[in-house]
Amino acid sequence: MHIIPYIASLLVSFSVGVYAWRRRSVTCALPFATFVFAECFYTFIYIFELVSSSLEVKIFWDNIQWIPSLVAPTTLFAFTLNYSGMKLIKPKIVWRLIIVLFAGLVGMIIVDMFYPILRSSILLVQGEPYSALTYQFTVFSYMMIIYIYLLVLSGLYILLKYFLSTQYLYRAQAATILFGALVPLFGSILTVFGISPTFQQDSTPFTFALSNLIIGWGLFRYRILDIVPMARTTVIEQMRAGVFVLDAQQRLLDLNPYAAHIINQSAKDVIGKKANQVFLKWKFLIDKLKDKNEIQSEILIEDVDQKRNFDVTIFHIHDRHQHLSGHVIIVRDITEKKQVEKELKQHQDHLEELVKERTREITVAHKKLKNEIRQRQELEEQYRQTQKMEAIGRLAGGIAHDFNNILTAIIGYSELLLKNNQLNDQQCINLNEIIKSARQAEALTQQLLAFSRKQVLQPKIINLNEIIYEIEKMLDRLIGENIKIITDLQSDLN
Repeated sequence: MHIIPYIASLLVSFSVGVYAWRRRSVTCALPFATFVFAECFYTFIYIFELVSSSLEVKIFWDNIQWIPSLVAPTTLFAFTLNYSGMKLIKPKIVWRLIIVLFAGLVGMIIVDMFYPILRSSILLVQGEPYSALTYQFTVFSYMMIIYIYLLVLSGLYILLKYFLSTQYLYRAQAATILFGALVPLFGSILTVFGISPTFQQDSTPFTFALSNLIIGWGLFRYRILDIVPMARTTVIEQMRAGVFVLDAQQRLLDLNPYAAHIINQSAKDVIGKKANQVFLKWKFLIDKLKDKNEIQSEILIEDVDQKRNFDVTIFHIHDRHQHLSGHVIIVRDITEKKQVEKELKQHQDHLEELVKERTREITVAHKKLKNEIRQRQELEEQYRQTQKMEAIGRLAGGIAHDFNNILTAIIGYSELLLKNNQLNDQQCINLNEIIKSARQAEALTQQLLAFSRKQVLQPKIINLNEIIYEIEKMLDRLIGENIKIITDLQSDLN
């Protein structure tokens, strides 16, 4: 019956190692898987040693056991560094020293297979149901034990320090790993003092098996590799936003440093308190926690000396049965952003005003330009009309000059006819009318010449009654007898 716990431990540790290996993308999963596989390998070798009846075979398997005994504390140390996010002062020197010591101790194990240097005396003690080895350690064995203890104690110190510094949410994980790693150390201490809870003199195999069971239970119970503290250290802890974690009863479970800065309280003073005790100035949050939907809003908090704007997002966490299990509140201080937006709005308004002013200036200039263009077009049109009138004047002047020559001939011949005594009175009257009309035509040509600027104007006083009277006589002869012209002339015209 003594072998059953070891077989169970072997199966559990192997399952844990496979699970952790499949999660090797997580930062600390690979050293954790190696640590678990080392313990699994140790238990596997111990089972072979336990069922072996020959002294030589037991010594062989006992030597092989030293290899996972060296691997386990080394990988445990690496895992605790990754898990807690702790940084070594001089990591290159430390890891080089560990590698050199590890290689030297493995060399001693290989030498012991051919020449015993790890045990001063070895006895096979018969027992039920299996026989066991008893031996005395040598200096080389104690060197290995010191190496193992130093790494194990270093890893335990890192875990303990992380356990004391971490918040409530991750303490169960850290405590499980811490306790699981402490058990083999207790077994080694009991062995040194000659105390063993089993029929074997060395209680280390039993404590390794117990450690496998504890770590396996903690891995699946507290999901050690699902919520990675490294992610919290590198992301949540360094976020420029406040993160608050509350349970279903609105008790504060966790918060990051920026959240503590926002509420101006330390984490140790607010962890475990109700939301209405922590968010004294944030009544909005307490009311919105009752809402079933995700909430995102902006709020204004007025302090004594300043006003601060915050962007608040509230997520509600539900379990697999859709029961409310907690809340996550993310608070971002957007005061500077609001100030920048206000300044940008002012600059934008100023630019828009400048654009409007410039647009008005351009509109006025455009209208002015259009007026100038219109005036210029009018001047060009006047200039063209002037040129046309000048051309018409030249044409009229040429025609008037030629017509005046014709009239001169008409007047001359008419006056010669008047000197003929054979004409009767009516013929003389007609010739006088011809001469008169020619004189009038001659006056008209003089006007045309004056219009064409080929003759200087000579204004003179005229009698309108005489002109109208002469025109009336001409019209009487031109219009029909059924039309009568009546004139009403002013008698006092000079």
